[in-house]
Amino acid sequence: MKPRDIKSFWDNRFVEFENLSSGYTNEIIQRFDNRIRWKSFIREIPLNKSDKILDVGCNHGVWSIKLAKLGMDVTGIDLISKAIDVAKKNAAKESLNISFKVMKAENINFNTNSFDKIISITVMQHILNDDLFEKTLNKFNTQLKHNGLLILMESAPNKPKPENLHFKRERTLKYHINLCREAGFELVKARGVSHLSVRWYYGIEDLIKHKKVKQIIQYFGLIVLNPIDILLSRISIFNKYSVLKLMVFKKNGI
Repeated sequence: MKPRDIKSFWDNRFVEFENLSSGYTNEIIQRFDNRIRWKSFIREIPLNKSDKILDVGCNHGVWSIKLAKLGMDVTGIDLISKAIDVAKKNAAKESLNISFKVMKAENINFNTNSFDKIISITVMQHILNDDLFEKTLNKFNTQLKHNGLLILMESAPNKPKPENLHFKRERTLKYHINLCREAGFELVKARGVSHLSVRWYYGIEDLIKHKKVKQIIQYFGLIVLNPIDILLSRISIFNKYSVLKLMVFKKNGI
């Protein structure tokens, strides 16, 4: 897709799905999946109340608000202006002072060495062009303080994976590491984020025809498997096979 088409795609997606536009468009799945992602993030990432954090692709501000509640100084950016409007309203409801701006990831222009951490939660995988991906990483490098952390939670399979969605790239873990290294980052750690519950939900979608019965079974499966996903995401021997990876990079430099 061309840049103009990409902007239009995400604008239209937000109009259609609103708060569900940033992930799974099924509200139940997104709620359970967000729990797994947040648990993995909060367990693996060292957070300090003095941290200045840039939330790239913040959408309507869920992660920005979570981090601000923990005492962080948060700035959230997104290319969808309507999403930023909603994020500002959501932060105001919580009486949180978060700076939200309409801005593309590749165009960030804050002062150099501004942030202790930059996070991208399933956002960079939607930058389709590798040159633009690398440009964005270089921007991140200039924005981070010395030894600042770049935290990516993205699709990063161990082996090449078919690209079935026209708005998403399936870059391997190795490819992520190489691109980040070229932009001046070194890998600190990579952890898989388990998704058995989501696989269960969609796996039985066509197996049961009765809608009500299917919904009950799907929901029950999410309840049972969600804590198992959280547990498996903590065990490296299992989570390394997960497609979704939490990757932590440190900025190199003097």
